[in-house]
Amino acid sequence: MKKLLIILLLCSGCSMYRIYPLLDVIDIPEIGTEYLSWHQAGQWVENYGLYTDTICAGSKLNLTVTKLIKPITLDWVTQVQKENNLSVHPFTHQTTGFESDYRYRPPFHLQVSCPFLYRADVMESVWLLNRCDQDSTCELDLFESGQGDFYPKLWCASHFAGLNYQNRVMQNFKVLFPPERTNQVDIYVYPDSCVRFVNGRRIGKTVRNMNYDFCILATLIVLNDKADPVDWSVEINIEKL
Repeated sequence: MKKLLIILLLCSGCSMYRIYPLLDVIDIPEIGTEYLSWHQAGQWVENYGLYTDTICAGSKLNLTVTKLIKPITLDWVTQVQKENNLSVHPFTHQTTGFESDYRYRPPFHLQVSCPFLYRADVMESVWLLNRCDQDSTCELDLFESGQGDFYPKLWCASHFAGLNYQNRVMQNFKVLFPPERTNQVDIYVYPDSCVRFVNGRRIGKTVRNMNYDFCILATLIVLNDKADPVDWSVEINIEKL
């Protein structure tokens, strides 16, 4: 019998905890490698850095965080920081983010192979996002990782809202005792649901309207101005179902 620990939180959504070593394992075949096309994901002024282009080829991406010898200030970024009531600060880092050139409509299977970093200063993620400026927002995070006070943190989340994240609600799957080394993350997305797996262990199912066109994003986000440099390699493949 699958053993789960489920905790419902009194919030706009809910968090569900999964004890990773106790989850049953199923066999998920590897997806054949195909060429995927990417472009720069954009610039996010609320972070301590800029997303910049780095090495990418097909299904394999190399994402980096580097610390600038001399922090830089951009006039338009300073203006946006002020407009959003953010502290005005120069950029201390350059960070990486990629977005797929093409969008994919369910049903499809996305497979990701990478290590989890479990760091407090940077956060890595692979996620799916629809055209939230045209339709109700649907964001499906395959995973994000971090570092707690005494333990590594791994979670995946689904975000639903109106246009551009208005009135957002969120569902979290938090993984207790998560795995080390290189891992395989799979998400099966259907028009009305999605199911997530980590190394063949089923993390959770989300039921909601997902009949949208999704782009794939891979990002490294700097969380503070003391972040150390990092290189992160990830392989991403997709197949239509």
